[in-house]
Amino acid sequence: MGERSNIVDFKRSGVPPAAPPARNKNGRGAKPKAARRLAKQRREIEKDEQRIDADLNRALDAIALLAQNEVDPIVLIHRLSSMGKVEITGNIVKLLEWLLRFANQWQSYVQSGIIQAQNAAPGDEGQPRARGLYLIPGDNHGG
Repeated sequence: MGERSNIVDFKRSGVPPAAPPARNKNGRGAKPKAARRLAKQRREIEKDEQRIDADLNRALDAIALLAQNEVDPIVLIHRLSSMGKVEITGNIVKLLEWLLRFANQWQSYVQSGIIQAQNAAPGDEGQPRARGLYLIPGDNHGG
């Protein structure tokens, strides 16, 4: 009987037992839908931010590296192996389309404003340009 003395009789002690885990309307202990949806949105935003940072780093690296080239492109073309030519042929159209979009948007940036990353809620100042990016007209860093 000495072993049973360690067992608490909640009815006699007046100490309430621990509350059961919170349950949602489905009877599960999982997070409510709104909390899961918010967590998913946060993960998507984080992935988008990582993708933007990776793209930015690639663009800056490519621009910096290509700006150092001094040799005429035809000399480089003649030096390429057939394997390199196949790779370039597959990527050149996509590259040129992106680079032209970048150059045009860069000109707009320089001439009319700055692109500023914001976590602005709908209705805040600025016009949405892409996920989290807003064009702020008339401010080009004092230039």
